[in-house]
Amino acid sequence: MTGLHWKSDTSLAVIHLITRGRDRRRNGTSGASDLVGSRWFVVGRSGWWIVRDSSLGRYYELLQTTNYELTLMFSKSLFSSFRFLFFATIIGGSTLSSTCNAFAHSIPRSQAPSPTSPPPHGSRQKLPTQGEYVIVTGGPSLIEWEKFKARPHDKYWGNFVRASRVRIQQLRAEYGPSFPITWLVYRRGYERRQTRQEKMDLIANIQSVRDKYGVELIWLSSGQQLIEYLNGDSIPGASAQPRNLVKLVGFEYFGHSNRACFMFDYSNEIDSASKAYLHEDQLKQIQKGLFVSHPFIKSWGCYTGQSMSRKWRAATGRKMIGAIGPTDYSNGYIAGGSLPLVKGRWGG
Repeated sequence: MTGLHWKSDTSLAVIHLITRGRDRRRNGTSGASDLVGSRWFVVGRSGWWIVRDSSLGRYYELLQTTNYELTLMFSKSLFSSFRFLFFATIIGGSTLSSTCNAFAHSIPRSQAPSPTSPPPHGSRQKLPTQGEYVIVTGGPSLIEWEKFKARPHDKYWGNFVRASRVRIQQLRAEYGPSFPITWLVYRRGYERRQTRQEKMDLIANIQSVRDKYGVELIWLSSGQQLIEYLNGDSIPGASAQPRNLVKLVGFEYFGHSNRACFMFDYSNEIDSASKAYLHEDQLKQIQKGLFVSHPFIKSWGCYTGQSMSRKWRAATGRKMIGAIGPTDYSNGYIAGGSLPLVKGRWGG
């Protein structure tokens, strides 16, 4: 980033960003090359980013490509001249590899939000001290099916595990070391991957994430089992939860999906298909009143925002953010891991 200067410690900087050339990642694929054009945004030393543009997905992809970890919040009142408000925490030392034209402009800090990092959903002023956060992780595909495709899925076995680990790490920083986080992982997909392809103990790797971050790990086997757990019923490896007392404050899914379902074993046992899934027509089995008033619910899988998000809201009364388009986990191993990118936009 060139030409960026701070007028004072109490200023933010307005940056005119012009991307040129191609941002090459370690795996040789292009990174931010589709971001050619002129964009305006604001950056402050406290880590706040305010963006004036409707291309939310594009900015998110650019900043994640360059080792910035983003949490998003939509703002309708603050900075009425800006459409979106981003909260960003710098997690890497690298700078934008695209050529930037930047200049400084003073904005009184009194107009800016507090530098205290909020929860990702932003609408709550205070994080809950009770409840449960649920992360669901699907399994990877196998090369025996994917090798015939022009663009094979899951070259790295840990695409979904690594992204889940990154999110769990964020949640631990936000909610503290003892807040209940439950991690449901589709075990069979990783067992098949480790015996048929990796020849290494993937289950032990997953368990090491559990041990490091102190989460409750539950092995998942079906979409029906996931519904039962959300409803508070007992399932293998987990006792019943009184949902009138233990509300869900968040739910996130990492794995393969299409517009109508979460696919826990896509292209693992059957080429380009799934035997273990949660279909949108099953969502009506989820009981009302399981979530707090303003939970954070998001599917990081492909295309969820094109149909399943609507069915989720109809069933639960709570919004689920989903992708309008595919998501990309291919840069998940860079700089200790990152959340997936959307090639389109987030909706729901």
